[in-house]
Amino acid sequence: MPRAQGRYQGVSQDEDVSLPDVSSENVVDLDESLLPPNPPEYDIESRPDILPMELDIEQEDTISSVGRFQRLKTRIEDNLIFPMKNNVVDPLVQVYQMASAKVDLYLSKLGNPLILRRFVYILFMSVIVYTVVMSGLMPNSKSTATIGMFSDKNQLIYYARRSIDYAKLEEDMEYLSSMPHLAGTKGDYAITNYIRESFKNNGLKLMKEVPFQGYMNFPNEVEFSVTTSDNKVHEFALSKENFNPLSSNGNIQNADIIYANYGTVADIQSLKENGLLSDNTVLVMKYGNLPSEQILVAEKHGIKGIIFISKPFGNDGDVIQKLSVAIPQYGTGDALSPGWSTLSPKKIGLEKSQLVPHIPTIPISYNQGLKLKSILNDGSPSIKFEDSWFSGRKDDVKCNLRLANAEKTLQPSWNVLGKIEGKEQKDKAIIIAASHDSTCKGTLYPNFGTSSLMALLQLFQQTKYKYDWRPLRNIYFISYDGAQYNHVGATELMETEMNQLKSEVYAFIDISQLSVDPKARRALDVQATPLLQSLFKNTKQFDVTVRNIAQYGDWTAYLANGIPTAVLSSPFVLNQTPPISTCSDDFQHWSEEIKGTEGAWEQVADTLIYTYEMLLRLIDEPLLPFNVRDYVSNLDILFQDLQKQGGNNFDYASIQQGLKAWKKISDEWNAWVHTWNNIVMMEDEGVEPSLVSVHRWTWNKKIMNIMKRQSLSSGIPDREFYKNVLFGPTLWTQTNGYDSWSFPGVRDALTSGNLKEAQKQINIAGNLLISSAQSFIDETANSF
Repeated sequence: MPRAQGRYQGVSQDEDVSLPDVSSENVVDLDESLLPPNPPEYDIESRPDILPMELDIEQEDTISSVGRFQRLKTRIEDNLIFPMKNNVVDPLVQVYQMASAKVDLYLSKLGNPLILRRFVYILFMSVIVYTVVMSGLMPNSKSTATIGMFSDKNQLIYYARRSIDYAKLEEDMEYLSSMPHLAGTKGDYAITNYIRESFKNNGLKLMKEVPFQGYMNFPNEVEFSVTTSDNKVHEFALSKENFNPLSSNGNIQNADIIYANYGTVADIQSLKENGLLSDNTVLVMKYGNLPSEQILVAEKHGIKGIIFISKPFGNDGDVIQKLSVAIPQYGTGDALSPGWSTLSPKKIGLEKSQLVPHIPTIPISYNQGLKLKSILNDGSPSIKFEDSWFSGRKDDVKCNLRLANAEKTLQPSWNVLGKIEGKEQKDKAIIIAASHDSTCKGTLYPNFGTSSLMALLQLFQQTKYKYDWRPLRNIYFISYDGAQYNHVGATELMETEMNQLKSEVYAFIDISQLSVDPKARRALDVQATPLLQSLFKNTKQFDVTVRNIAQYGDWTAYLANGIPTAVLSSPFVLNQTPPISTCSDDFQHWSEEIKGTEGAWEQVADTLIYTYEMLLRLIDEPLLPFNVRDYVSNLDILFQDLQKQGGNNFDYASIQQGLKAWKKISDEWNAWVHTWNNIVMMEDEGVEPSLVSVHRWTWNKKIMNIMKRQSLSSGIPDREFYKNVLFGPTLWTQTNGYDSWSFPGVRDALTSGNLKEAQKQINIAGNLLISSAQSFIDETANSF
């Protein structure tokens, strides 16, 4: 078919191809019906989105701007990039190539350069990574809470408040209160295991159970009856609830029974003057502040036995307070090894021990006391006391008392000890302690203190993991056993580890008596040696009373050996207000009080955080938070009190000289604290120069030894257990309001009327003040 007909024909490479003639004569007429229709016509006005294709009037400007950009690029390359390449990069490359060649040359002498180069590279990168990690620049899941070289305590305290585990605290309280746990019993061992597991579960690496053995007794048989003048016998239904730990066994028959109020020296002297005491008398009395002194007074006047009347718990007059009747005036610890460890085979007979009473004592309920009151005759010559109770008359009412407690000479008990190690002064430590044994279930006391101890341990461990934090010095967490048996657990540990504890421990903090009564006011009582008192005063959460120590407890052995001590207490526990030491102190009562009182858990949190903050400052302040000025001022006040008691019969020059030396030291200490804060915290924002660190460590050691150097190794006369001649208990409560917990050797001599011994003890106290001040001044950095 011809090409004009539109068919395709193949053309060879040799064929002459000419262009078709498109003249009008050759145009073929087309049938328009066969052509496709014309495209639709668009009305531009009706379709504004269809725009005509026209030349962009800004095209010329765009081309011009492209030219400007090209010229700018050329200038940057000519003036910056090429000079940098030619003058910096290329020379560095050449230096690198030369250095690489040199390195290869030296490496080739050692071995294969390729392998050794890789080894050097790995070593170099490891150094870089280590530097970044140690500098804290590498991102990780841990935050920091530091100011310079030291911790930011405000941030740690804020975190601790948000981290309190209320559920665990309540769970701990419930378990600890689920059974009676008198020391040495199966219940006590179960509680000990629970505390040990709690310590372990909190990740303590250093923890152990510390068993010991000592004398203990347990309730067994007790009988008490009263016969009136008309031969009518009144039987008192007693049980194992009528028990005083460490009470002495006895069998008293046909003895006069006389009411003695609180059994004070004045009360018994009044009974004696009115002829109401015989050589076979049993006294009925209310619990006083110090049952041991009530017993000592009664023994001194030949009394055969004591019946203690418990306080009622609200409207419940049937509760029985089972208070310990140990005699701590002569020391705390095991009755058969007084003053030395129970590990020693040396023992004394119970009848020779001064640490236990030698007359039987039993407690009865308030209602049983009312029954006795109704029996005692109020006729002459009986005495009417201020509580409107009458003493009764001699030979009018008789009683029989038989007490046969079970006695164990070497009964096992268990302390639990855990430790968090410090990062700086690892030879310095504090102890935070709480006892865990109770005469019954003991929810408010001591279980709240024990639960708080475990909660505080948890808070410190959480702080440690959250912020990669460690305290500057060590902290021991100790749960003591045997508090009801003259604090045998705490004393035994002190006597067994005397040298280590005296050299390492600079503060002992006891929280056994810490508790929460939702219905009581927000009050705390803090007994502390003067060096520590200012630490506990700064709080807005509680009405805090801070005073000198005036109570026996697990801390007594530590105070007796010159270790600064503080005791945190809730007033109702301190005053032994029921249900304390009764079987009504159980978890059900506590939980009902907590649930029924708004803000009770907030009070629990505030109590824990207050304690946490005080401990944090005590273990993590660069300078020990001891106040030497308060210490000297307090001693000066106590010295003035001693002068009033002793009068002008003595030479006080040595004490005056010692106080003068310590006043000078207190000024130097305050100046050092001010200087350190200016250098480290103000100027360098927490960065401490190494030379300043050495001086700080020296000052810390000097200040922690103050009270230890004011202790006498031989102890005070007739009470060798007490070696602290400035702060310690007197044998008898001082009359006329004089202090009973200072200058014990001097005041004991004054009470007994031995003026020569009093002067000797004044000289001893004064000489120790002088020598300890001189040792403080002489001590240098080389000594630590």
